[in-house]
Amino acid sequence: MGGQRVREKMAVDLQLANAGRSEVPPLDLIETWVQSTFAAIGRHPQDVTVRVTDEDEMTGLNLRFRGMNRPTNVLAFPFECVEGVGYSHLGDIVICYPVVIDESNQQDKPVALHFAHMVIHGTLHLCGLDHETEETAAIMEAVEQRLLNDIRVC
Repeated sequence: MGGQRVREKMAVDLQLANAGRSEVPPLDLIETWVQSTFAAIGRHPQDVTVRVTDEDEMTGLNLRFRGMNRPTNVLAFPFECVEGVGYSHLGDIVICYPVVIDESNQQDKPVALHFAHMVIHGTLHLCGLDHETEETAAIMEAVEQRLLNDIRVC
């Protein structure tokens, strides 16, 4: 029997690197948000890594990959597998803990809700959605808003 085995459940690898931990949502919630994002766009679930980090690491990544010498809230790095190899890892989402905390305070919204938004946003990027044009931004924002309206954050 050949072919690729289809798994029923995806896995989320949560990495807490150089980041505060007190307000990082639990893994089961992060998994729910990723799974909900896949379901919302009709995509089969794949494994994802969510790395929560500090401003120094995020600044380095943002400079290296986007040419911007400052931290950002979230970056997504799709995984490119060798053709013909059955590997279910979709990619990595990197979230800057201090930026998310600051933005949550500025926007007067719960940290967990903003964190959920970053997870959803990053997952959509891994799935190929972007906000480079008004049209693609409207599509991406509509999916995000629909998910955030229904999300469980605690």
